Amino acid sequence: MKVKTRKARQEVRVFSHQLLHTKVYFTACGFFTLDFGLLTSITSAIATNLMIFVQFQLSGKSSEEYSCDCSVLCLVNNIGLNDTKDH
Repeated sequence: MKVKTRKARQEVRVFSHQLLHTKVYFTACGFFTLDFGLLTSITSAIATNLMIFVQFQLSGKSSEEYSCDCSVLCLVNNIGLNDTKDH
């Protein structure tokens, strides 16, 4: 960018200096600062909840797949294999 006047050049230099040395931060309506700490907290909360959700999904599937078949237990009881009085 070509600045022609000395005053404009000085203004651009001062503005550039202010940008370099001013810390820029974002807030959510002044309630809290949006920074990397908040981003880390949100990410870890999402990851934790996803792991819990996946574990519930896996435990739900495994309990359905490995549930005890009642007909097998009834068959064992009818045959007398589970009877301990004879021994």
